[in-house]
Amino acid sequence: MKKFLFVLIISATMFASNVFGQFTIYTTYDNKKSAVYEVEDLTPAEMKIYNNVIESGASNVAVMLMINAMRAYYNLTEAPATIIDYHLAEDLLSEDKQARNIVIELINTTTKTIKEITFEFEFKKSRRHVYDNKTGDKSCKLVFNSPLEGRPEPENLLDVYKNMINCYHILPLENASYKKLFHNKKANTLLLKKCLIKYTDGSTSNKAAIFDRSFSEDETLLNDGPLKPFVESNKKINN
Repeated sequence: MKKFLFVLIISATMFASNVFGQFTIYTTYDNKKSAVYEVEDLTPAEMKIYNNVIESGASNVAVMLMINAMRAYYNLTEAPATIIDYHLAEDLLSEDKQARNIVIELINTTTKTIKEITFEFEFKKSRRHVYDNKTGDKSCKLVFNSPLEGRPEPENLLDVYKNMINCYHILPLENASYKKLFHNKKANTLLLKKCLIKYTDGSTSNKAAIFDRSFSEDETLLNDGPLKPFVESNKKINN
């Protein structure tokens, strides 16, 4: 009996490793830095930067925006290389009025450029798998080969601020270079099963982090992911 339980535990562990090994979870609580708005709340290193830039003639607003860009940059350096968010869109695909539409968002936290990325999704209704009406297959495959930039190389504070948002990408299904579409109107849950990333330097990866908004349905990858200090401070000042 003990031997049976041992084998069962080992088998379950190997299964879990196989299922979850490729993907990790990223939530807003994984951000290392949050937005800052008062000089008194800066770190000693940030205070030195603040005073130096203020002395050069920059406004308080401009300097705080750049410091929040630095904080977002730090979040990017501490985050997984690729963070993905995705969901089923309510509207059907325009080019195939029976195909399910998928919205994919991605942050490339590396300084490398993604040359090509492949996704394989499966679909469920509640907890039950559903299948493509036309083929009986349970998966959808999409390939995107437009360059996806990563975080900017930190040359100076202003460059980091100007180029920070370039690492965030929306991948409309219409822009995929290869599409194996999915047709089933009853699907209400989308699962990412595989992901393959190819960089322009020739390196590859099949690992990614999935953005988890389980704490609030209002959370988004752009507003609440690693770029949060940058996005939040811009919105607050613009409002």
